[in-house]
Amino acid sequence: VAQLKNNSLLAQNALRTDMAVLALAETSMDSNAARLRTETKRIESTRKEMRANCCTTWLLMLLVLVLFVFTLFFIRFGPAPQRHRPT
Repeated sequence: VAQLKNNSLLAQNALRTDMAVLALAETSMDSNAARLRTETKRIESTRKEMRANCCTTWLLMLLVLVLFVFTLFFIRFGPAPQRHRPT
């Protein structure tokens, strides 16, 4: 009987320790979840700001491409430069 009581007390102590560890883990999890929500909001606002920059970047790339093609056509079909030969 004494051995059963001793085993029961050991089991209770182990359960108390496990419950304390679980409570600490839950507190840590809540803190991490709050931090994650904050970071998610920050990243979402940054992404929204970058969306406008994305359109600007694509427009600038298109402008550079158009100017490049125009330059190629001008070189290919434009007037040939006059070369002066010394006499």
